Amino acid sequence: MKKESTIPKALAFIGLILVGVGVFFGIRHILEKQEEQKRMEEVKEVGALPDLRININGKFYTAKVEVSYATKKFVEELPIEVKMEKRGLLISGYTYFKLPVEPKKIKNVKKGDILIVDDSHIAIAIDSFESSNRYTLVGYIDNLGKVPSSDIIVGINKKD
Repeated sequence: MKKESTIPKALAFIGLILVGVGVFFGIRHILEKQEEQKRMEEVKEVGALPDLRININGKFYTAKVEVSYATKKFVEELPIEVKMEKRGLLISGYTYFKLPVEPKKIKNVKKGDILIVDDSHIAIAIDSFESSNRYTLVGYIDNLGKVPSSDIIVGINKKD
């Protein structure tokens, strides 16, 4: 009696698994693209958003807002006031409500960028730096001056 080799069956099984994995990732990619398309349509519906008025310990700045579904939802929650602390090249603090997030990898964070770090954590870059982190970019302050190193109270509101 001739003994049958199990190698072809094993290779066929591995091939079947690889095809299944490929189909899974293909479907996942298609769903991610559809979600991205849906968000792009929502952004078109958002339209222009108002500039923001930023108060950092009594010093006022104007911030331009990035147009996205998340920033539209953020602007709807204004005004807010957040106690912040200096943490490296950011000042950051926590809000009393959940923030809308659409995190994207931001390789070059610029001084004055207003960032949502996670669903209740907001930050402002006090210097430019390279990053591998994912943030939701709310907007940016063009002329951000020197920021105190402690007892930082930041108010954010729509500009009149």
